[in-house]
Amino acid sequence: MANATCAHCGAPYESGRSDRRYCTTRCRNAGNPRRCERDGCDRPHRAKGRCNRHYKDERYPDQRYAFPDDPEAKRRRDLAKAKRRRAAQRRADAEDVDRDVVGERDGWRCGVCRRKVDQRRRYPHPLSPSLDHVIPLSQGGRHTYANTRITHLRCNLMRSNCGGGEQLALV
Repeated sequence: MANATCAHCGAPYESGRSDRRYCTTRCRNAGNPRRCERDGCDRPHRAKGRCNRHYKDERYPDQRYAFPDDPEAKRRRDLAKAKRRRAAQRRADAEDVDRDVVGERDGWRCGVCRRKVDQRRRYPHPLSPSLDHVIPLSQGGRHTYANTRITHLRCNLMRSNCGGGEQLALV
């Protein structure tokens, strides 16, 4: 072990190699800043002369940052994808159920408390609309329009996976 002095901060450090000039990776990067090669970009270099953003744009051109300016659209897309995945895990005969279609069918009335559901409210507000399965998926219910109803998020969470005795919707 040889004692050395950092070329950037001047702090003494012990080095096992004679060619080492910096005490840490942070000092090495600060002492030798490499920036993205794209014009006007001052982000740090990551790979192949590009920052993370420009490298991904070049490496994966068909997967542009999906909905970069609209986080609500991304949230809706991810939520729909998760619902399809969970339903498919339970049953092969699952339908692609749309919450708004069920809400219109039910007249935007909560299937549990029978009060009006405000469709403009957004998750995680307790009174936001939520899709409820009359016979829960965990008890063998199917993910179909006949087995779903619109509810408040609060009512759906309080009900949990209890139930199964209610009348299914006649679709």
